[in-house]
Amino acid sequence: MTNEFNQIRDAYHRNMFNPAPNAIDVMGMYQNLTDIHIVNEQEENLFHLAARFTDPEAIRFLTGTGLKPTADKYGNTALHALTGTRFDLQGTSPEDKAKKIFDTATALLELGINPKKKNDSGKLAYFEAGQLYMYPFIEAMGNAGVKMDATESEGKNLLHVICDKLVHRKTIPGAIDAATKTVKILIENSGIDTEDKDIFDTTPLTYAQRSGVKEIAALLSGDETDIATGGMSIHEAVLNRDFTAVEALIKAGADLDDFSDQYKRTPLMLACEYPSEPMVRLLAEGGGDVNFRTGNGDTAVFILLTKAVSNFEGA
Repeated sequence: MTNEFNQIRDAYHRNMFNPAPNAIDVMGMYQNLTDIHIVNEQEENLFHLAARFTDPEAIRFLTGTGLKPTADKYGNTALHALTGTRFDLQGTSPEDKAKKIFDTATALLELGINPKKKNDSGKLAYFEAGQLYMYPFIEAMGNAGVKMDATESEGKNLLHVICDKLVHRKTIPGAIDAATKTVKILIENSGIDTEDKDIFDTTPLTYAQRSGVKEIAALLSGDETDIATGGMSIHEAVLNRDFTAVEALIKAGADLDDFSDQYKRTPLMLACEYPSEPMVRLLAEGGGDVNFRTGNGDTAVFILLTKAVSNFEGA
């Protein structure tokens, strides 16, 4: 039985490099099986195989035979298998692949596979798909009304995890576009509260702002057109050393002498405490009061001389 399973798997692999009209008739191989209950060494059944190779037609055929979806020996459903499909963010025809993933996920959900079943490692299929920016998978979940608001380690929901990892993944070709599509679907159709905080008292928006991916920060802020600031306040923009955002906020009339209850500083004081000479100059020339005093009498200059972090950034 394993041999027949592997023959179909190998045919899928060959067809990846052998397009029509020379492709192997995989559907014919399914139809010619004398036993549809074949599995591989991991106890994956044919639904796992069809899912991994994004073959919704095969899934519908197998459904019609009466084959029931089961988990493999590690607790993985066919939805978990689908997350293992190749999803090249900058492939030659990404939208074609996206449609196949969407159609496959939809077929599996219609089959009745539980989208909230964790495998033996505690992994949810949609959580894995989201981290891969597999937005068509997430779209299928959302369209089916699946709530994707589970939290994993550190109290992070899927939006937290995606935004937290952006800083390391944003340079991957195609990543920002795919991540933006994924986040947009999650905001609109996942049941996640975008204001939820993890154990570090941090929201997905804050992680997105720290990453510098302002397209996603703008989405989370509620104003997707605000690419310049990404929804940051003047204090957050200074702390993130985002000159573009600070300039935009100054032009928009931000109060440069606003004393933040959270940071206990004005923007200029923050620029002095985490010193960047260009940022200090930008704020001072923009109208920040160098003589503004905190409740205990500290000024921006005093903070610069006594409390500044040692890694001073020159002009």
